[in-house]
Amino acid sequence: MLSIVRDVTVAKRALELNRVLAGRVIVSQEAERQRIARELHDDLSQKIALLGIDVVQMRLNLALPEQRRQLEKLSSQVDEIASDLYALSHKLHPSRLQMLGLVASVRALCQDVSKQRDLAITFSETAIPHRLDPSVSLCLYRITQEALHNVAKHSRSRDASVQLERDGDEMVLIIADSGVGFDPRTIDHAGLGLASMRERVSVLKGELVIETAPGGGTRIRVRVPLTPPVADTQLVPEPV
Repeated sequence: MLSIVRDVTVAKRALELNRVLAGRVIVSQEAERQRIARELHDDLSQKIALLGIDVVQMRLNLALPEQRRQLEKLSSQVDEIASDLYALSHKLHPSRLQMLGLVASVRALCQDVSKQRDLAITFSETAIPHRLDPSVSLCLYRITQEALHNVAKHSRSRDASVQLERDGDEMVLIIADSGVGFDPRTIDHAGLGLASMRERVSVLKGELVIETAPGGGTRIRVRVPLTPPVADTQLVPEPV
């Protein structure tokens, strides 16, 4: 009996240690994404903006119509690159999440994906608190981002739905589509980002359930506590 209790205790501590370490990896990843996004926005975007101004000025100073048309085309390409960089920096680090909050950010995400991927996405929210813990907001936003990417890339569905609601002391997120679905026993979860989703939810001691079958669409349901757990740093072994 003592041996069984000892084994269970060790297993629980190992599971908790994995959760803490996964949380630290996620925090490091988000910090690096934020750094890259800042570099793209503050450095490259500014340089491209200045380049665009120079191209426009050159076009205005040229007399030959053919040269002006060529520079007008070049100016359009510069604007397209600037737009792509802006979208990439916001995908890497959703700054609007800090400024606008979870509901407005997820709604905007649904609108962006809908336009970019020609996908009809319905969004609904119920009783969401005005203020949420940043780690909860980021977790739900990233999972929505990954799930909608999967819908657009893999599901062959032309519609999807995203629901956010508060249920007591928990936040609930549901993303569903009516696409081809998949067999969870055989699919490569890494390719769908499901492992990353599970890690994010696990760090907050939440629950992620995926309901799917070939030809039956996919439904992802996430539950996370409004107040996330505090990581126990004592579970991380000191370097030898």
